[in-house]
Amino acid sequence: MNDLKAQKLATRKQDRKLRAKLCMLDHPILTQACFPVLPSDFGTPGLTAVITMLLDGCKAFDAAVGLAAPQMGSRHCIIAIWPDRNLTSFSQPRVLINPEITKHSETTSVRSEGCLSYPGTFKQIVRHDWVVVRFLDAQGAEHTERFEDYAARVVQHEVDHLSGRCQIHTGSILSVDGPSPCPRSTLYSSRAAAALATAAILGLTY
Repeated sequence: MNDLKAQKLATRKQDRKLRAKLCMLDHPILTQACFPVLPSDFGTPGLTAVITMLLDGCKAFDAAVGLAAPQMGSRHCIIAIWPDRNLTSFSQPRVLINPEITKHSETTSVRSEGCLSYPGTFKQIVRHDWVVVRFLDAQGAEHTERFEDYAARVVQHEVDHLSGRCQIHTGSILSVDGPSPCPRSTLYSSRAAAALATAAILGLTY
């Protein structure tokens, strides 16, 4: 077997493992709030593994334009987005850690959305046309960025997951006057309690 074939086989095997990790339907982690990544978490093997899993997961699922940590069995407040994966301008998925929507447009639009965790279900969902997001990158540096149109929709969908919500499942409509879907102030204040809850959930996943 040549190196190219071996590499392709290894990639397919890894993709199958990642697909098997996907939490779907009535998995309890999909309705649980995530906890924020702390400064001391950066550079640790655990956080690196979650980031790598999300990036690889976006690539493994052919239709994925975004993925949130709880969908892969982790309650870290992390999302990966790849809204224009077929365009050369944005050829790789990006990771947003502790994302917080700080501003949004007054205008909204309705568009059909689906979700990897609820396969075969598509619903018309109202979203803001643009959002401003404050987040950390994989190295812990803070950024503020504006996302528009489809990218804004993807970000809002994934941030919903971090609060234990998915409108594809509930059929609820985004409140255009509501707070950020993942405000830091509403996340777990006790890391110890969050760690215990995470261990319980991950026990169901792996």
